[in-house]
Parts: sequence; structure tokens; C-alpha cells
Amino acid sequence: MTVEREARAGVRMALATTAARLTGYGRSILLVAALGNGLHADVFAIANTIPNLLVVLLGAGVVNAVLVPQLVRAHRSGDGPEYVNQVITLFGAVLLAATVAVTLAAPLVLRAFVTTALTRPELADQYRSAVALAFCCLPQIFFYGVFALLGQILNSRGVFGPMMWAPVLNNLVAIGVLATYLGTFGTSTTRCGGYSDGQVLLLGLGTTLGVVVQCAALVPYLRRAGIHYRPTLRLLSPRMRTTLRLGGWTIAVVLTNQVVYAGIVRLATSGTAGAGCAGGSAGTGYTIYSSAYLLIMAPHAVVTVSLMTASLPGLALLASSDDRHELAARLTSALRLVMLAIVPVSVLLALLSPSVADLVWGYGTGTGSSQLFAPTLACFAVALLFFTAHYVALRGLYALEANRVILGIQAVIGVVDLGLAVVLVGATDRALTAPALATAYAVAYAVGSALSWSALRRRLGVGSARPAAGTLTRIGLSAALAAIICLLAVRLTTGQWVLSPTSKADALLLTAAEVAVFGSVFLAAARTLRVPELRVLATALRRQ
Repeated sequence: MTVEREARAGVRMALATTAARLTGYGRSILLVAALGNGLHADVFAIANTIPNLLVVLLGAGVVNAVLVPQLVRAHRSGDGPEYVNQVITLFGAVLLAATVAVTLAAPLVLRAFVTTALTRPELADQYRSAVALAFCCLPQIFFYGVFALLGQILNSRGVFGPMMWAPVLNNLVAIGVLATYLGTFGTSTTRCGGYSDGQVLLLGLGTTLGVVVQCAALVPYLRRAGIHYRPTLRLLSPRMRTTLRLGGWTIAVVLTNQVVYAGIVRLATSGTAGAGCAGGSAGTGYTIYSSAYLLIMAPHAVVTVSLMTASLPGLALLASSDDRHELAARLTSALRLVMLAIVPVSVLLALLSPSVADLVWGYGTGTGSSQLFAPTLACFAVALLFFTAHYVALRGLYALEANRVILGIQAVIGVVDLGLAVVLVGATDRALTAPALATAYAVAYAVGSALSWSALRRRLGVGSARPAAGTLTRIGLSAALAAIICLLAVRLTTGQWVLSPTSKADALLLTAAEVAVFGSVFLAAARTLRVPELRVLATALRRQ
């Protein structure tokens, strides 16, 4: 698959990812409107997040990173059907057994992810609600895992659409659940309290149903892709042993990431649970951190993940053919292409973080406290630049099966992230807990992106994997010029450096105007500076 074809496939997947993200925004808006952004919301958010963290640890991380190259190799050598049967049987059994065990141990699992402040006697109702919600949400582990498995099998056959569109169904179910919650129970009257049994069942089982629907949506596409699953007991073929060997290093990488994230979740809950109900209104915690992260990852999912998912089979083929010069060219081209979109989006989100926070989260229970999201959103906007560069490099390292190197890099990122988070959270007020965590994340991935590209250069030849510094500099200059023009325009028209709209309609109008000005200036500057990726992107869009 050429770079241009990969770009076209990436655009198609970006459309699906955009739909998923837009419905995800609807879900996030309703969640904050119904539950707020304090401890009350954190109780549900943490219980619903734990399955996502554990499913990666229990196999989805291996599936996403290791399986596609192995499936491509198996398909080329003629033993693809047998290998697919082995993978589904082995990973499915592991996921099922682990899901049952983890669900039964829900109280113990929850304690690993929350601060001890949540177990204080005065917060007994909140802790009880968190345990009950965990029992309802932990079965999601199995369905998330099977979804990742089936999706990557389809991707290895060049069928990318279903895995990208299925999350839309999940979000629609969740939106229906939250709308029902609002219609039945109304908005929350407290940022701190627990949940009734009826609220627990509706939120917990409703969100789990969405994951089941998401997983089931992939099943019909397997047969269309020529995949006919048959359970097998012949599990340890030479290729499966290779997968497990590579997966061993990946599990170590995932374990490192998840231990770090568990620490981040505990630190995040200290912002709201640590303040208690009396002072909880001042704290920022996991709901703000995770909601801002979800928003900032939208451009990453729409642009970077879409393009790199379309590129991964081709990168695996180049790596297996030992065509390292072309592999380096594809990776640097992909980096330039994604940065053409990510750099201006990151700068815009940082500039518009107060307005975006009000437009996205300033409804229902979140009215009046939406500006608590703005500092965290701005910090994550900076982090997105480094995260994107690191993500692209990691796809190359996975294609080269340099899993041991990846483990070392992720370990460094984890140590920097968690270590700096502990320092910053301890040194700041509870109102700044979420921004402190986002700042630590940005610094950690700045270090990680430097290490990952350095590792690629060593494996692909000195200078061959070096990002095109000239092109990236021109993209950065174009975004900087656009930002300066926007700031001056706001200053001249309003007398302020930051937009301060008085209503949602004003906020939407002013934000749209600033986006239009920024986009026009950025595109004009990029054309003037002759950024070549503009042509590649325009060609891919015209051919859709």
C-alpha cells in the first residue's frame, strides 16, 4: 500500500472515527450534565474506567501491538486460518477466565485504583456505590477484549471500517442510558454524594450493554472477510509461540503503563475525595482529567490512529522484507502528514480552552463549574504534540519487533509521568490536581518521543529515520503565526486576550470565528512556506 493509498484509507477511517468521537462528545456532555465533575461523577467514572485499564493488561495491548504483523505473516505463508483459530481460542479463553475472576474480586480491584480517602467513614455511601458500579462494569473486560481481537483480525485482511464504526453504537447506547437517567432522576443536586440502587443498575448495566453491542457488531464481518472460526486445542504452534514471546515483552510494556495509570487515577481521586463533601467543590479529579483527555485524544484518533492503522500492515511487510530505507521513508512521511493536522489543532485547543470547556461541559450539573476543565485541556493540548510523535515512532518499532526497546522507553515515560505527578500534585492545591497530572503527562511524552525516534534512527540507519525537521519547523511557524493573528484579533475586537462570551450562542459564534481566522492564516502560511504534505492530504480528500 503506497503512502497515497494509505492516506485515502486513513481518510475513510477518519470519517468513522469522527462519528465515534462526535457521539463520544455527546456522551461526555450528558455525563457531566447528569453527574457533574466532582466526587459524585468520579465514583462512576472510575468504576467504568477500570475495565478499560484491565482489558489492556489482560491481552488487548498484545492484540493491538503484536497481532497484526503476525497475522500478515501467517496470511502470506498460507497458515492464516489455523493461526486465527488458535488466536481466538486462546485469547478468548484467557479473557473469559480473567473477567470472571476480576469481577468476583471487584472490591479488592477497586481499592487498587482509588485513594484511601474514599474509604473514610464519612464517604461510606460513595464507596459503596463505587463497589456496586464496579460489579456492573467489570464484565466489560471480556467484550472489550474480544472486540480488540476481532477488530485486529479484520484489519489484517484490509477491512478497517467495522472496528472504526462499532464504537458509534456503543456511544449511542450510552447516550440513551444517560438520557434515560436524566429523564428519570434529573440532574445531580450534589457534586459529592453516592447513588441509589436504581441509579447504579441503570448506569452500570446500561454502559456494559453498550460494550456488548459494540463487540457483537463485528461478528457478521468476519465471514465476509473469509474468516471461518473453528475452536481448536492445538494452541502452541511455532507461530503462536513467536506471538507469545513477542507478547511477553508487550505485556511488560502494558503492565508498566497500567501501573502508572493506576497511580494517576489514585492521585486524581485525591483532588475530589481528599477534599471531602464540605470542600469538594474546589477539587478537580478524575472526571475532569479523563474528560479533557478524551477530548484532546479526538484529533489523535481521527488523524493519527486512522492513518497509522491503515499503514501498519504495509509497515509490517516492509519490516519482514528488511526494506528499512522504505520503512524509514514511510514513517517520516506519516509523521509529517499527521503533524500537519495535529500541530494546528493542538495550538487551537490551547488558545480556545476556556470557550471549549464552556461549550462542551457547561450544562446541567456542570453549569457554573465548566471552567475547571480549561487549564487541564490546555496542558493536554501541549502533550498531544509529543504523544503523536511518540505514537508514530512506536508503530515503526513494533513493525521491527523491537518490543524490548519499547519496554525500556515506556518504563522511562512511566517513571517520569508518575514521579512528576506525585511531586506536582503534592505541591499544588486540590483545585489544580487535574492540571498537574496533565502537565506531568506532557513532560513524560516529550521525553518518550525523543527516546523513541532516537531508537528508530539506530535501527534504520543514521539519519534515515530522522523526522523532516524542515517541514515540521514550517508547520510550527505557520501555526505560531496563526495563533498570533488570532490573539491580536481577539484583543482588537474585545479588548481582552482571551474570549469571554456571555452566552452559549456567543461562545459558539466567537469560537467559530476564531477557528476560521486561525485556519485561513495557517493554510495560507503553510502554502507560502511550501509544506509538501498539503498536496498529499488534498489529493486523498478529493478522491473520497
